[in-house]
Amino acid sequence: MGVKTPNAILKKKGSRHVRKNEPDAKTGKVLPTRDLTPQALKAFERICAEIDHLGLLSPTYAEVITIAADAIGDIEIAGADLLERGHISITERGEIKNPSWTIKLGAQTIAYKYLCSLGLTPTTIGKLTGVKKEEVNEFDMD
Repeated sequence: MGVKTPNAILKKKGSRHVRKNEPDAKTGKVLPTRDLTPQALKAFERICAEIDHLGLLSPTYAEVITIAADAIGDIEIAGADLLERGHISITERGEIKNPSWTIKLGAQTIAYKYLCSLGLTPTTIGKLTGVKKEEVNEFDMD
């Protein structure tokens, strides 16, 4: 089963496919649902800031945000290892692909899936209503 887009995001998009049985999201402080690495914690804070900017931040989404942030933390850790050790590891059996490459690919898939569900891709943000910047008319005399 795929990750369902929360109703609040569907409503912001103006979707007609809002689930009637889904309660409205709670309000309040959003905290990770489990311990995160320092890299994942920074990602959690960045994701929360973006969702808050869209006016959609809610503790209801804490688990989804935590999963996305954890995956982003893994991407950053694996990426740093790839930069340091390269894509090929030397073992007693010879050269092998650095396991960080597989970890990074898997984490990217997870992160993308969960960020899409939160509405944090350029396509989904573009579909949201009411989040456009106010245009300033420099010729307005008011």
